[in-house]
Formats: sequence, C-alpha cells, structure tokens
Amino acid sequence: MGKTFLISQFFRDKGIYFELTGIRKAKVKEQLRNFSNEFSDTFLNGQYQEAPKSWQEDFTLLRHQIEQVDPSKKVIVFLDELPWLASPKSGFLSVLDHTRNRYLSRYPNVILIVCG
Repeated sequence: MGKTFLISQFFRDKGIYFELTGIRKAKVKEQLRNFSNEFSDTFLNGQYQEAPKSWQEDFTLLRHQIEQVDPSKKVIVFLDELPWLASPKSGFLSVLDHTRNRYLSRYPNVILIVCG
C-alpha cells in the first residue's frame, strides 16, 4: 500500500475530501484543468466549470468554497505529487504558501495534506 491509498482511505469519510494529484509532465494549463475537474467533482456535484487561468484563481475559488462550509464539518485538502504541480515558473508554491498562511491556517476545520 502506498501513501496516497492510505491517506485517501483514512480521510475519505471524515468530511469533505478534496484530492488533487499532479499530472506527470503536464503543462500548467493541464494541471489547472485537473484542479477544476476535481473541484467540480468535490464541491459542485460534477457540474462543469471553466478552468481558472492561474493557481491564484484556483486557490481563491477553493478558499471561497471552504468558507461556505459549516465550520463543524471537516474539509480535507490533499495535494499529491506536489513536484508535478509545482513546476518551474508555475507559481504554485508561492500561491499555496500564501493561501495556507493567510487563510487555511485560520480555519480549525481544514486539514491540509501535501505529499511529493
């Protein structure tokens, strides 16, 4: 068993579970579309949503959605294969760092898991 399987099995029924897995050798545009698809499946019952143009837009969208969740309900954000998401010049790491420090760390119901 791998880390991804263990994390997903443990947290899948602990609240709202958002899992984003980086795609190997994908361009940033593809990673952003992947985020949008996972976001749609998790928060919008699979309803199509236009992919944002940047990680800043993606994480703002995620943050706004988390803010709407009842604070008594856990939100698990699992970012897997981080090196594939954080390609050079993607801006992913700086946006993740800002979002975690400024917002997610202030929500006691949010669990952020990052794996590489």
